Amino acid sequence: GLSTHGPYTLELARVYVELSVAPKPFHAASSNIIQLPEKLQSGRHDIWAYVQQTEQNFAIIGPPGCGKTTLLSHVALTLTQSWFRRRKEGVPNKLPILMTLLEHAEAIAAERDEPFAMEDAVRTDLKKWKKEVPEGWVRRSLDNGKYLVLLDGLDEVAHKTQRQKVVAWVERQMKAYPKCQFVVTSRPHGYRTNPIAGVTTLEIRPYDNRQQAQFIRNWYLANEVMGRGGNEDAGVQMAAKEGADDLLRRLGDSPNLAELAVNPLLLTMIATVHRFRSALPKRRVELYDEIFSVFLGTWRGAQGIEQELTPDQRKQVLQPLAWAMMELQVRQISTDEAIKIIREPLRRVDRKMMPSYFLEIVRYQSGLLVERENGQLAFAHLTFQEYLAAMHMQGDETLLNSALTNVRNSWWHETLLLYAAKQDATAIIEACISTIDRLHP
Repeated sequence: GLSTHGPYTLELARVYVELSVAPKPFHAASSNIIQLPEKLQSGRHDIWAYVQQTEQNFAIIGPPGCGKTTLLSHVALTLTQSWFRRRKEGVPNKLPILMTLLEHAEAIAAERDEPFAMEDAVRTDLKKWKKEVPEGWVRRSLDNGKYLVLLDGLDEVAHKTQRQKVVAWVERQMKAYPKCQFVVTSRPHGYRTNPIAGVTTLEIRPYDNRQQAQFIRNWYLANEVMGRGGNEDAGVQMAAKEGADDLLRRLGDSPNLAELAVNPLLLTMIATVHRFRSALPKRRVELYDEIFSVFLGTWRGAQGIEQELTPDQRKQVLQPLAWAMMELQVRQISTDEAIKIIREPLRRVDRKMMPSYFLEIVRYQSGLLVERENGQLAFAHLTFQEYLAAMHMQGDETLLNSALTNVRNSWWHETLLLYAAKQDATAIIEACISTIDRLHP
């Protein structure tokens, strides 16, 4: 999902930090929390606790970048280990079926008299690898409950009607193979509109301090080992420790970055920028540049999903919205008001796209905009709003002068700092000095 990659592909098993999940009712019809063992009805646990101690099916919900896809990959990888290692680690003796729902959505939506079964989906995936299995083997294993079925990305099925058919298909597979366990992942928005009946919803919890530190140490060591040709001697370990310690110190000194680091994707981005640019404290704006490139398009483009607007075009439309919210000093704005604000900026990049549709695809595809209660929209993090407002000021003296009247207002401080990170800060400094002179003539 990163637009800036290191030179090495790191092994998942070396870097992965077990995510915590917690039960959360996202929809009354899909919540089976009461059926969980009492110790699992609250608190943070890893996915294995739920899979091992229950026979329920689960929907794992979480925002962009929280690690849903990586979690399923980790589960599948763990289940393919030797029997001895699986027993030692306390994981079930099951085979994984890991598939992306988007890849089968068209076949599911097109089924008529001949139903598209789970066995067909498995065979379709295996053909990509030019692998064949004996006739009836997959179905017999499904009937006997030998599989843990991992279905990724329900929210990636964008068309509403098609997603409804996919949800109905998943529910049919669960009923057809009741001895198997199913785990489905989705972002919250994509799941609330089409919940799956008869599953327990689990929410991925943000990284805590321990998980952050473990990930950073794992990540740095893996990079150093790969960079030294696979060697893991004392020198490699020392270099990795120095890099990880420095990043942890910088996170401790920067509350804004620390807030972002609870998200595994953003923490990976922070670590990447730190290791290969070594400038986190003074150039946070570059990290935000990367964040918006990933969330507004590069991420999904890498998945082969066609984008209607480029990341830069989407950014150009969102910037006036962020600016207006900064001027109004609000964190939320009505959808109707947001439509009015973006109508003209959107027309400049795409004359045909409707503003309401633009807001929907940004919410659905990026997670940078989220919907609050009563049709209110907000940026997922205040930092994103401040960053976009700062970018909107670039090259516009009128907007800059407007912001300079607020140099004593803490609401604007981060926006002014982000602007100064990319532009000449003389005007901001002069405004600050002028304010001091007026206060203390």
